[in-house]
Formats: sequence, structure tokens, C-alpha cells
Amino acid sequence: MPAFFEIRASKIPKAGLGVFSKVDVPIGLVFGPYQGLLLTDSKEADQQGYSWELRLEGKPSKYVDGSNRYYANWMRFINSSRFESEQNLIAFQYNGSVYYRVFRPINEGDELLVWYGKKYGESLGVLSVTQKSKKPILPISKNPFVL
Repeated sequence: MPAFFEIRASKIPKAGLGVFSKVDVPIGLVFGPYQGLLLTDSKEADQQGYSWELRLEGKPSKYVDGSNRYYANWMRFINSSRFESEQNLIAFQYNGSVYYRVFRPINEGDELLVWYGKKYGESLGVLSVTQKSKKPILPISKNPFVL
């Protein structure tokens, strides 16, 4: 885990632990990849709520499951925001792995939060609020700093 992040009790109700910043983090910082066991069964991947689907062109989906802490990294503790406007990270797939990109400034003490989308958030029991907002841009910056 980068030295400028820490894991402690999440501010999201019933989320358990979360990742918080010890410093101000600028827009554009990229970190990852999200680590875990590679699964092929979507039902198995959905059981724990720590999985990301990897979509490979022309191939069946695979899933990276971060539920087992021996195979996962600190990114498994980044929680879903309760609504889209609360998120400060974007998850994206690059070269078959999942990364997070800061798209809104993160201040010292803020929890790192990613929005999984309304449907997925509801399946996790996360409160969602429909709000009009511009969709964030997904591509990585030309010179990302990857952690």
C-alpha cells in the first residue's frame, strides 16, 4: 500500500474497512492493478462482492476476485460510493487488469470511493441516488503515475 494511504473504518454504513488518504491527492493519479484470484464462474465471483469482471474482446469474461486477502492487495478495501457524485475514483480496464484513476481531487482525510453503477450498487445494498451529472472520462492520462 502506498505510504500516503491508510486503512481504517469506512464512513460508508456497513462497509467495514475503507482506504483513506493521508495527503491531498491530485486528479490523474493512477494506481493498481487490482489483485486477486482469477475466476471464470460469474456466480462464484459475485458471492463476496470483491470481484471485477474482465472483458476480453472475443473471449469469455473472467473475474478478478479480491475476497481472499492472501491473493488480494489493499485496493480490495476501496468501497463503493453511495451515489455517483460522492465518487472520487474511476475504475477502468487496461491490458487485462483493473486500475483506479483519481478524477476528482482527494483531500487529506477523505475516503477513496469508486462508483460501480446504479444496478451493481443496488445489488450490493448500497443506497443510490439518481442525479444528473456528466460522465467522467475513462482513458488514462498520457503519463500516469501508477502505484
